[in-house]
This record gives sequence, structure tokens and C-alpha cells, in this order.
Amino acid sequence: MESDSTLPWLVWAFSVVGFALASLGKASLSSVRPERVRWLASQKVRGSGGLESLQAGPLGPTGALSLLRYLFLTSALLSGAAVVIAHWDVHWGLITLSSVAILALLGVAHVATGALASVLGERAALRVAPAVDVLMFVFRSI
Repeated sequence: MESDSTLPWLVWAFSVVGFALASLGKASLSSVRPERVRWLASQKVRGSGGLESLQAGPLGPTGALSLLRYLFLTSALLSGAAVVIAHWDVHWGLITLSSVAILALLGVAHVATGALASVLGERAALRVAPAVDVLMFVFRSI
């Protein structure tokens, strides 16, 4: 029986990119201090309203992104296992090895996005804050 393994590869790629973007957003939002957020809001800087709303929320500025990162992590591991099973059947050694490799890749993505957020910091936080504020609203309603 022939199987098409395109879908697990697409899900895996989407999960890795989503994890990296969520990590970048989380690191950039964490880099902006509450005093700076209040100053930006008083100056009416574009995006500061969303950032201020996130700072005042019950989960803090990164709560929704933490949940999103865990969902992408789980999706990456499960789709990686599906890719291994589609190509080589159920071999637990290969599944374990691919899972460790995926975790290492996501760890590198986490470190790289943290370094990028240290350079971009406030600029990235101001751009991502309104979208994360909408995401928080969606997660609060669930």
C-alpha cells in the first residue's frame, strides 16, 4: 500500500515555523518593561495600546503565546512521528531519534529567536502586540 506523506511534512513545517514565530513574539514581548509600556502608551505610539492591554491581562503579555508554543511543539512531534511511520513503518528507535532531532531543532529556533528579539525587541513587540491581544481574547472565550 502506497501512502502520501505530503500532509505530515506540511504540518511539520507549519509547526516549526509557527513555533519560531511564537517564540519570537514571546521573547520580544518579554523584553519590554512595564514602565516602558506605560511611556509608549502615553506617547500614543502605534501598537502600544495592545501592548498595554497585554501587560494588564491575567496571564501577562506572553500567556497566549506560551500556550501556542506548546501546541506547535506537540504538533511538530506528532507530525514528525507520522512522517517516520509513513516512510519506515513503526520503528520506535527511529521515532525516538526523530523526536530528539525535532526537539533539538526547536531548541535552536528558540535560541535564535531570542537573539533576534534582543536586537528587534520593542519594535517587534509593538508590531505583534495587537495580534496577540486578539489571540488572548480568543483564548479567554474558550
